[in-house]
Amino acid sequence: MDEGMIAICEALKSNSTLEALYLRNCSIKTEGIKVLAEAIKLNRTLTDLAISCNSLGKNNAKVLGDALRRNTTLVSFDLSSNEIANDGVISISEALKTNSLLTHLKLDNNKIKHGGAKGVSELLKVSRSLKYLELGMNNIGKKGAAAISEALKVNSTLEQLSIGENNICLLYTSDAADDSLRVDLGGRRIIKKK
Repeated sequence: MDEGMIAICEALKSNSTLEALYLRNCSIKTEGIKVLAEAIKLNRTLTDLAISCNSLGKNNAKVLGDALRRNTTLVSFDLSSNEIANDGVISISEALKTNSLLTHLKLDNNKIKHGGAKGVSELLKVSRSLKYLELGMNNIGKKGAAAISEALKVNSTLEQLSIGENNICLLYTSDAADDSLRVDLGGRRIIKKK
């Protein structure tokens, strides 16, 4: 049972001052995610949420996605190392299409493959606020890199993209760097001069 998590989230529903909540490696279970999702829907001050390293999985990511559709305050969201896979990242990406404030999104190490990267690319095509995206340590491959590259051609806000350790071909990302200020290829950076 997520008793501690439930207590924090119940308080978050009515709190009017907390701006950042870091729940890294808290062993959050399904019940805790449900309560967190309800709190995210209601809270109007939280701008920074980090729930990395909790092994949430795709079903809990879908619950969070539903909550993010109604959230109007988050600017930074760290969901890295949660094994959300393609279905989870697609749910999160779909939900964030309506968010006009989010500038930082961390999705590293989530077992995302090219199908999930395609979902992220659809978010990039419509986002008018996202500036920093981390997709490193997944397995998006060449197809995923191509999808991200195509999205970068129409995205006008992304300033930093981290996609290292993804089994990709340098060709796709170097073409994408034309529309981004910085692309991190896991030790090899392409920096666009301003």
